[in-house]
Amino acid sequence: MYSSCIFVSLCLIFFIQIDQTLAARPCRPSTCRYDNEEFAVDENRPQNTCEYYGCYNQFVCPGTSKTGECYCKKGYARIFANGPCISIDHPWCKKRAPPTPEDCQKRENEVYNEYLGYRMCENTCENYERNCGTINTLVATWKPWCDCKEGYSRLPDGKCVAVTDPRCYNLYKPSVAQCKLRGEVYRVGQICESIPSCQYPDGPPFICMAIGPMERCYCRDGYLRNSKGVCVPKAECEPPQNDQGLKPVPLIH
Repeated sequence: MYSSCIFVSLCLIFFIQIDQTLAARPCRPSTCRYDNEEFAVDENRPQNTCEYYGCYNQFVCPGTSKTGECYCKKGYARIFANGPCISIDHPWCKKRAPPTPEDCQKRENEVYNEYLGYRMCENTCENYERNCGTINTLVATWKPWCDCKEGYSRLPDGKCVAVTDPRCYNLYKPSVAQCKLRGEVYRVGQICESIPSCQYPDGPPFICMAIGPMERCYCRDGYLRNSKGVCVPKAECEPPQNDQGLKPVPLIH
């Protein structure tokens, strides 16, 4: 009688342990939904879209899971959240992918920054010496970008030059004469000002909390600044870019 009870008890303990082991193991799907996916258990691995390709941290990257999920394979990223995976070399994805340290090294006078800075305005020649204010966050924002190295600021054409360069100096110390030489208008505006351009004819959408006057050279009426920083007639603005060339990605059934 005692031996049979011991046998039953041992069996119960054995099956309970097996049950707990199976319960702790994630349920692996028989197949992932999209092409170029793989199942993995990695609580630091996020569901990277093209915009977040390269992010790897459960605190700053979206879509991490402790129980395992289907992820895009290496070299692939999702078109959108929960969407299909495409190659990061696809033009649509490359256009949205964040820069890498190698990308920044190829650019003259630029350095790689992985987390969004606390300065509330870009490091441009126009903003140099301006108190744009700072913002403090509890969690760092993963936002890789190429910034001008120390002692350099960005010109309207995108190039980083020394702040002592006349092209840069004349932007953060503009004058009536300097603006007139470029066929532009000198005016005292605001630090936070949504200025129309060829890319944003109605002004760029941005959030800025800095307050204070700022001297600038503005384009004349009927002119907008193009991607090279030159004021051109509105009719000569380059056409806006669109998202062409993205082919549908088939599902796995």
